[in-house]
Amino acid sequence: MMTLTPAWQAVASIVEQNTRDLIAGRFTVPSEVVSWFKALALFRETEVERLMESDPTSEDLNWHRAILATLLADGERLLLEWPESSAHERNADRISRADLEAAVHGLYSTQSMWHGDVTAEQRKAIIRQVFQIEPDSLRFESEA
Repeated sequence: MMTLTPAWQAVASIVEQNTRDLIAGRFTVPSEVVSWFKALALFRETEVERLMESDPTSEDLNWHRAILATLLADGERLLLEWPESSAHERNADRISRADLEAAVHGLYSTQSMWHGDVTAEQRKAIIRQVFQIEPDSLRFESEA
């Protein structure tokens, strides 16, 4: 049994509640999109803290993969529920369908980077270039 750190616990709890709300149809699609983006922001903060600024453990990587999969599923579900006919419209929160599509695409890139065929050296180069941090002390799943 893996231990869930407080950081991943917070993200997992929010993402799970959002998933339950989305499946139950408790809120409007625009409201669900806002909630999804808030969960995504928390996920990204935790990702930086646990995977990029420190040496990620195998548990960190496993929880990252699991939560990422849920965010992807929910994002895809939201895209299905957001009518294609209103693809360029923005809601009251100024979020367009294109914004959601881009965020989901970014999650697929994240999945590929951390859990796909990208080598550890390629990951380190991406982190160095995009985030301007030195990932040389980081250990990636493929190196474990």
